[in-house]
Amino acid sequence: MLPAQPDFAETQTVGPDTREQYVVASPGGPLGERPIVSAGVSLARPGFRFVRRRPRQAAVLCCFGGEGEVWVDGRWRPCRRGQAYVLPAKSGHAYRAGARWTVGWATYGRGAGTLPVAAETSPLLLEFDPEPLRAALLGLVREARGAADPVAVRHWSELVHLHLERLLRRPGRERRLDRLWAKVEADPARPWNVPTLAAELGLSEERLRQLSAADLGRSPMRHVAHLRLTRAAHLLRASDMSAERIAEEVGYADPAGFSRAFRRWSGLPPRSYRNGGDFAV
Repeated sequence: MLPAQPDFAETQTVGPDTREQYVVASPGGPLGERPIVSAGVSLARPGFRFVRRRPRQAAVLCCFGGEGEVWVDGRWRPCRRGQAYVLPAKSGHAYRAGARWTVGWATYGRGAGTLPVAAETSPLLLEFDPEPLRAALLGLVREARGAADPVAVRHWSELVHLHLERLLRRPGRERRLDRLWAKVEADPARPWNVPTLAAELGLSEERLRQLSAADLGRSPMRHVAHLRLTRAAHLLRASDMSAERIAEEVGYADPAGFSRAFRRWSGLPPRSYRNGGDFAV
């Protein structure tokens, strides 16, 4: 049986029953200078499992069928058809297959492309329409592994990139939430709750929950916790403040509660993180 949370050590297990079609960029290769570094479609079976502590590349993993599990906000969550697991660079993440899991994926290198995920600091689970992206990924892989016409590959690659941008930017996105989260970041110690957050924007509590789920894939208070712990991680590395003082600075009245929350979020207790441990889930 798999553990309740990922091992801290990096693992990559594909398994002999997994079938994959993919393409990887290389100088003069089929992807050339396109923003996508690698892309593919995988039919994953039990045993398919990845854990990454500080990946150098951003990535998006999209479920086209079946079910797997992904690590988000300190817990395993199911990832089913029409859901995308968004992975910023240097953000610890993990995922594993259920009985049968069909996923498409793409990775982006440093400075390659302009995916909005670059502004995030932890994985997200979002809803999306899977069919257009599935068709574009299959078109890219089949062309790159077949005729490999440079013009055709370029167009397929740009189409995949377009669908991923749409998935992440989601036209009509509520920009008011950006202003709200900026206020939370500026004053993380304030006793935020859903009523106070909603009041900042003049929204009902239910409407705020809906917008937060659609925009971030998490509840308002989970995102508040994420912002607080992100700030705490910065202070642990950039200051000599005690963990107790940092807990107070970011809105945790109970140092022990802060330590538990930080460990769930990062995979490490505050002291280990300060002493140079990497972000791990």
